[in-house]
Amino acid sequence: IGTDGNGAKLYRSDLTPAGTWMVAPPGANTGGGFINTAAASTQLFGAAYLPGTGYELWKSDGATAGGTLLVKDINPGVNSSTPSNITALGNSIIFTADDGVHGIEVWVSDGTETGTAMLKDIKPGTATSNARNFFSAFGKVYFNADDGTNGSCLWVTDGTSAGTKIIKKIEHFNWAASGGLIYLIANNPKFGYEIWQTDGTADGTLLVSDKDAGTNGYAYGPLVKSGSYLYFAGSSGAYLSRMIP
Repeated sequence: IGTDGNGAKLYRSDLTPAGTWMVAPPGANTGGGFINTAAASTQLFGAAYLPGTGYELWKSDGATAGGTLLVKDINPGVNSSTPSNITALGNSIIFTADDGVHGIEVWVSDGTETGTAMLKDIKPGTATSNARNFFSAFGKVYFNADDGTNGSCLWVTDGTSAGTKIIKKIEHFNWAASGGLIYLIANNPKFGYEIWQTDGTADGTLLVSDKDAGTNGYAYGPLVKSGSYLYFAGSSGAYLSRMIP
């Protein structure tokens, strides 16, 4: 995203001066730009602004004026749905948006208007499920959300409504994948911040080790895979720790 003095615009670059140029912005001189972006297949998805629609879901092929398009006015009219947490899932994206009826919930889009829909009203009614901390691994997208009954939990989606499910009452903050499993630094009311592993199912989501017994927690900070080890900050951030996944 860059600016020519008339608001934020979408640019593309091959890292040379000659290969850096502005892609036709949605609504010249409106300050539209692209925010909360993610690439899926050959398309860049993001939230962009026009006075008549507010911030809505757009896509761009990065090449042509006709290839930068509004996908769907999710919250019809001037009010914004503000697509956020945009995460690639195959050729589609998972994201959060507010349609003005269901609050901020989890949506899916294949880049077409008809293929853009709410996956699930996780917290029924107008209240938001506060879905956040999205990441994609092994063909699924994981996130935290609150359904109004179980509090903040780990959820998973395969891009279908039936495949959007609660996994476990943990709230993750960092993750790394290794050997077909996902490792998480997550908070749980009983154990505090510790290392968990999941295969995407409730039964396969397990505490790896309660290193600091009780609710104090042991694992903090980024979780980084390097070689055969996972590294993280342990004991309230005072020590660099590692584990073999």
